[in-house]
Amino acid sequence: MNKLLTDREQHVMDLIIEGKSNIEVADKLQVSVNTIKTHLRHVFRKLKVENRTQASVRYLRLR
Repeated sequence: MNKLLTDREQHVMDLIIEGKSNIEVADKLQVSVNTIKTHLRHVFRKLKVENRTQASVRYLRLR
């Protein structure tokens, strides 16, 4: 993905496109839900989207 997203942001997005909730992603990565929300805000900004669905679609297209 040409390093638009960090490795961690990509990992978060991989879990999001599997249908995981923020809580499930946080549990899987052993971080807080607030950390996941921060990662997602960064992803939204970098991908120029406004929500998880748009981020998922754009992420899949860029992979």
